[in-house]
Amino acid sequence: GEFRNAEYEPKTEAASCQEEEGNATFVLAHTPQTKACIQILRLFFHITTSDPTLSEEMGKDGLHVILSRLVNCDLVLDEEEDMDSLFEIQELACEIGNINSSSFPMK
Repeated sequence: GEFRNAEYEPKTEAASCQEEEGNATFVLAHTPQTKACIQILRLFFHITTSDPTLSEEMGKDGLHVILSRLVNCDLVLDEEEDMDSLFEIQELACEIGNINSSSFPMK
């Protein structure tokens, strides 16, 4: 069938969740998923700064929705390393969104 981004829901969480005495805690720092997310965002940043046409196409294809979700993610994390990882992801998402704001409306 035809691939549609709007119907795609990733099966892998960007954070691992651990149960501790009934409370869920999220671990972002040093996980393979977080490292991959940061690498992908850095690649998108490079593409956005290098190729305005491709950047516009990525925006039309729905990347701005993902960036917006990342920027608006509001997790309460226990560890400073985890907060630093979340802030790094959000900072990259903001930088990508700010480069070509017409392609990436951050609502």
